[in-house]
Amino acid sequence: MIIFSHNMESNAEKVPRRDFLAKSFAAAAGLILPATAGATAVQLFSPEYHYPKKPGEGRILRRIYLTREASKWHAAERADFILWDKDGRIDAEGYKRLCWFLRDVRSSRIVQVDMRLAALITSVQSHFWFNQGIHGYYHLTSGYRSWVTNDQTEGAAADSGHVYAGAADGWLDGVSVEDLAGVALSLKAGGVGLYKKRGFVHTDVVGKPNLWKA
Repeated sequence: MIIFSHNMESNAEKVPRRDFLAKSFAAAAGLILPATAGATAVQLFSPEYHYPKKPGEGRILRRIYLTREASKWHAAERADFILWDKDGRIDAEGYKRLCWFLRDVRSSRIVQVDMRLAALITSVQSHFWFNQGIHGYYHLTSGYRSWVTNDQTEGAAADSGHVYAGAADGWLDGVSVEDLAGVALSLKAGGVGLYKKRGFVHTDVVGKPNLWKA
């Protein structure tokens, strides 16, 4: 797993946007587990990576809306930023911000996030935004986890999608966890876990499309 360097911003500014994208995704390919057969999200890392086109009545938000509650490892965080350009291609600066937001907060490790996960989160938000008028932020409770952090996380699977930067746990403003899980499952991008008592939904793009409850 490649970790972004601390001077990533300055380095990125020295190369053309498309060159940066090509190098970033070429490096990511092979470091993230491949999608299982039947996944509906695009399965390649490339500058031309496009989000799914069907959810949200064919309309997809270009911005992603994220927040994280404060913990002993970090202060509260809230951000919205452009993730997709007008043609549906991944935006370089938005991608870097996403990788930072989904970092392992315990170890401060930042890695290249599987873009299918970004497409999944965006698609779910788009569904509720356009179909139900719910303009909520996605409250991230867990994104990427290092192997050490994963081992220290209660109830985490030993080979969790989180360690491959291909899974996220969270909930969406104004949406029940049951509805959130249902929409995520309908996208058939990977595994969905409904943690009703704990108030969040697990979504990943590295496992077979299935639903479990805990």
